[in-house]
Amino acid sequence: MQISLNWNVIPYVSCDKQNRPRMNRNNEVTTMMYPYITLADQTLITHSHLLGSDEEKSVVVHFERPKHGGFDMARCSLPSYAWIVRDGFTDGEIAMFERLLQDSAHIFFKYAESGGMSIAKAV
Repeated sequence: MQISLNWNVIPYVSCDKQNRPRMNRNNEVTTMMYPYITLADQTLITHSHLLGSDEEKSVVVHFERPKHGGFDMARCSLPSYAWIVRDGFTDGEIAMFERLLQDSAHIFFKYAESGGMSIAKAV
C-alpha cells in the first residue's frame, strides 16, 4: 500500500471566535503547521501559526527528514531561537538551520500571521 501526501492541502484546525486555535481534551493547544519548503535531502520545513499574546508573539519552526525507521527531527522557537527538540540532525545541520532561521525569521512571522504561504495556481 502506497500513501501519497499532498503538501498543498493543509488540514483544518478548529478556531474560536477570536480566531485562536481551540484547546484539546488535555488543555493543550492544537498547533497548525504550515509547509514552507522541502530541501534537496528531503528535509521538510514547516512553521506554526502565530503563537502567544500581542506582546510576546512567537512561531515554532519544525524540521523533519525521513530516515529508515522514522524521522530526524528538530524544532526551534522564534524569536528566542531556542531549540525545543533536536534528534538525528548533526551539529553542522543545526548550524545551517540556525542561519536559515536568522535570515528568514521575518518571513516565518509574516506567513504565520497570515495562515501560511499562498501558492498561486493556474486557472
